[in-house]
Amino acid sequence: MLLRGLLTTVCLVVVLAGVMIVDCTDAITDLFDADLLGVCDQVVFLGRDQSLWAGFGLSSFAALGIFATWLPVVRARVRLRRFEPVKALSENLPRLAEVGTHLTEIEDVPTLAEIATARLVHKVEAVEASIMSDAIPTREATQQWMRLLRQANDLHNDGTLDTQDFKKINTRLLDLFSAP
Repeated sequence: MLLRGLLTTVCLVVVLAGVMIVDCTDAITDLFDADLLGVCDQVVFLGRDQSLWAGFGLSSFAALGIFATWLPVVRARVRLRRFEPVKALSENLPRLAEVGTHLTEIEDVPTLAEIATARLVHKVEAVEASIMSDAIPTREATQQWMRLLRQANDLHNDGTLDTQDFKKINTRLLDLFSAP
C-alpha cells in the first residue's frame, strides 16, 4: 500500500509538470498565473510546438501510470463484491413482519416417516420383482432381502417407521422366502 501511494504521488507530480509544460506554450493561455518554478525558462530549448506535445505526452504517461497502479485494487474489490454472500433473506425477514403477511401451513407435505416408508416399500417391490422373475442370482437377491430387513428394523427402532407399516413391510419380506 505504501508503494502504491508513493507511485500515485510521483505520477501526480509528473502530471503537474506536464500541465506546467503545456502552460508554457501559446496553445493554452495562463493556467497558472505565473511561472513560479521557472519551468518555461528550462523548456525554451524544446520550442513551443515540441513543449506542447512533450507536456501532453508526460501528462498522458503519468495518468496511465496512475491507472495501472490502481487497476488491481479496483479489480480485487469487484471480485470480492461478486463473491460476497447474499444477505437478501436476512434483510427481507423484518420486512415480512412489517407487511403482515401470514404464512399458512401446507397440509399435504409428506413427513419424513412417510417418505422413508414410501422409499422402503419401493425397494421391497423391486426385490419382490427380481426374486419372482429370477432376474438376479439367488445370492444377490438374498443379500438385498437381508439389507431391507435390517433397514426396516433400523427405521422402526428409530421411530421413523410406524409399527403398522413395519408389520406390513416385514410380512411382505418374510413371505418372499416362506415355504408354499
